[in-house]
Amino acid sequence: MSEHKTLLYGVDDKPPVATSIALGFQYVLLNISGMMLTPIIIGNACGLSIEQIEYFIFASILVSALTTVIQVRRVGKIGSGYMMILGPSGAFIACSISAIQVGGLPLLGTMTILSAPLETIVAYLIRYVRKIFTPALGGTVIMLVAMLLIPLSFSMWSGESGDSLFCSPAYFFSGLTPVLIIFGSYLSDRKWVRLWSAIFGVAAGILVAYFFGITDFSQLGQYSYFALPRSGFPGLEFHLSWRHFPLFITFLMATLTSTIETFGDTVALQTVSERNFSKINYDRIQGGMYVDTVGSILGGAAGVTANTTYSTIMPVIQLTRVSARVIGYYAAAIMTVIAFLPKFAYFFLSIPSPVMGGMSVALTAILFSEGFKVAASAELSTENGIVIGAGMTMGLLASLGIFFPNLFPEQFRFLASDVITMGGLTALILNIIFVYKIRKTESVTLAADLAKLPDLKDKIDSFQDRMRVSEKQKFALQLACEEVFAFFCQQNPDRSDIHFRWKHFPDYILTEIATTGTMQQIDDIPDRDRLTKLSEEEMNKLGLLLLSKISSHIEHIQITGKHYIQFRI
Repeated sequence: MSEHKTLLYGVDDKPPVATSIALGFQYVLLNISGMMLTPIIIGNACGLSIEQIEYFIFASILVSALTTVIQVRRVGKIGSGYMMILGPSGAFIACSISAIQVGGLPLLGTMTILSAPLETIVAYLIRYVRKIFTPALGGTVIMLVAMLLIPLSFSMWSGESGDSLFCSPAYFFSGLTPVLIIFGSYLSDRKWVRLWSAIFGVAAGILVAYFFGITDFSQLGQYSYFALPRSGFPGLEFHLSWRHFPLFITFLMATLTSTIETFGDTVALQTVSERNFSKINYDRIQGGMYVDTVGSILGGAAGVTANTTYSTIMPVIQLTRVSARVIGYYAAAIMTVIAFLPKFAYFFLSIPSPVMGGMSVALTAILFSEGFKVAASAELSTENGIVIGAGMTMGLLASLGIFFPNLFPEQFRFLASDVITMGGLTALILNIIFVYKIRKTESVTLAADLAKLPDLKDKIDSFQDRMRVSEKQKFALQLACEEVFAFFCQQNPDRSDIHFRWKHFPDYILTEIATTGTMQQIDDIPDRDRLTKLSEEEMNKLGLLLLSKISSHIEHIQITGKHYIQFRI
């Protein structure tokens, strides 16, 4: 049985309030350090003052809380409607540092705003780029995120080389404790064990760290319970020139990387959030990408860095078996409170790093498995194998930091060591090449009129020799296309147009069909064992049973009201 069918609470369910609050706290626990560490890393690298870093953290958390609500709530077409947490994107660290060094926080905000619409453009055009943004690409990016997190997580577990306790037994056992508890929870049949395993793991890790004398919360006394940042809004930079153009390109590259990551996250999230997941809903993916743009614009307007979805949600849903979107509201409320409570916020940063590192290692392993499952859900063809393999290989080379950095212009040199950018763009470029490489094609557009059936037959007859279609293939192709056309005509008395397109591959003929007319799901094929009990509506689908017997890889998706169907002969 697949994991999504064993959910304790599905995306539309409402767990008890106490459970929802506790799980919301758990999501915040896992992500708040990333929300705070990104501003701290950028601030320290640029020499920002303590007051400026405080504002950076404050604004970043508030923007994260607001965009999380929009993502979960799904306002119109904006939002995925799934339990997702958003926060400052690590993909923007390098270019954000460059922007601050050139023009301070005002320039950072302006560049973030200007580059944000790129993701909306990609999302709006998803009906055209959906062949490129495939599960193979999405799964590869998720695995690349895991690859990026593994060394970072382990460095937190083992400590830095200058640390006196570097790779010591104290660090080893403090980090091993949450790893064993999280992995061990999969051996239990009791739902509460996996539900709270992450919190139990952190609590137990803190106790072990305390035993070794490495737990220290003494510095919390210097922070107030309630406070506003001492630095205010930094403003925006409006005096731009051509010298800022290379910097703008780096922001666009980071936005594209974030776009690919959000696509992969949303694909994976659908598979673990729905009780009866059947196919990818591209409208939800589109909505999730729109929220990224909103978050980035809000972040830029506040003078901080761009937002993106956090991949840590998938392993937690797998672990707890809870995908209820209502938990997102509680998580956002907790984040909002934390933004105004410095003492509470820095409590999370005071948790011993080996404990958080060990927990992150365990969750990264689960995240990698989710990426692998998404990638494997695509057809395991030679081309998809090359996309996945090349993406992972280039990501690994980037992680080593030795991929010919001197060959890159200085402003783009960070690309040589960016795991997600190098691996993700490699997979994306290969996908584009494989999808759009020159093939023999034929097409025809017909009105929904059964009198046009001879035209469809004549068109297929006309390209038989050119596409080297055998008589058996031609007959099957005609039969399959006629069944779809007749099914379409039944539902469109207004004679809406339907477009057929055929592509020749070495082993099969791919039929692609597009229409804006009415079209019930053709991959919802009646069960032949129930033929004597079918309703009148199901009787109208009997032709689809024939379609399923003479064709393969039948797929029907709907994006912003337009239907896309494909099958192979």
